[in-house]
Amino acid sequence: MSLPSFADDPGAWSREFDRMAREMRERADRAGRELAAASVTVSSRDKAVTVTVGATGLLAGVEFGVRARALTQMQLASALMETYGRAVAEATRASREVLSEISGPAALELFDELMPREDETKRSW
Repeated sequence: MSLPSFADDPGAWSREFDRMAREMRERADRAGRELAAASVTVSSRDKAVTVTVGATGLLAGVEFGVRARALTQMQLASALMETYGRAVAEATRASREVLSEISGPAALELFDELMPREDETKRSW
């Protein structure tokens, strides 16, 4: 619903403005809680490495499976970075989805500029 004309009915305008502000605040609070609680866990294809990241891609945990022992240091580093990149990409998509529910196109453009692009997380080691 759009705001009624302030000139026609200042009281109705004020009530509707307050309602819209409360609704926006509730959506923002819900999104904040969802983002704070969000994490993504991804395993390498061979299950040698499992990585957990938060909603912003911040590394929260790394686990090495039995298969990791058979890998060289370079292979393990590569598996770790590839898995981390996939986790960051997945977290970025999930965070963008949550933010899209409460923000407009300009905010999503800013989000897209600030978050790493998927190709940036696919460096070879």
